[in-house]
Order: sequence, then structure tokens, then C-alpha cells
Amino acid sequence: MEKNKIDFSETDKLSDDEFAPENIKVRITTYIDKDILDKLREEAAESGKKYQSLLNEKLRETVFEEKSIKASIKDLKTRLEIVESKIEAS
Repeated sequence: MEKNKIDFSETDKLSDDEFAPENIKVRITTYIDKDILDKLREEAAESGKKYQSLLNEKLRETVFEEKSIKASIKDLKTRLEIVESKIEAS
């Protein structure tokens, strides 16, 4: 009977970024309002993401005051509309 060979090459090593705080997941149990969960699931389905990932993204934006690309684009569109309306008014 031949023993399995174990490959200890570089590809088996974990990278340093796998231990970065934003990459470590912790399981928790919490309660949220049903309407919030429904909205998260709806948005997740539209974007092709899992609702848990979307919730984590929104929490990260709020806690660390980070803006997603989508939120940044929405903000830029709003500002552009304001500038355009001022230009049209003058």
C-alpha cells in the first residue's frame, strides 16, 4: 500500500492578509426587524450577493464610515444634479 504524498509547497501556505481583522469571520446570534431582513434579502437578490455579506458591507460602511462604490456614485449623481439645476436656473 502506497502512502499519500503531502505537498508542502508554497501554495499550501496561508497569506498574511488572511489574518487581517477584516478577513476573520465570527459567528454571532442577533435579532433584527423583519422588514430590515426582507429589504436586505431583496437588495441582495438584486445585486447577486448573499444577504449576510450585504449586511456586513452596510455595517462596515456605518461603523467605519466607509462608502461603497455604489453609495459614492449615488452621492456624485446627487451633487451633479444639484449643479446642473443651478446651471439651468442661471
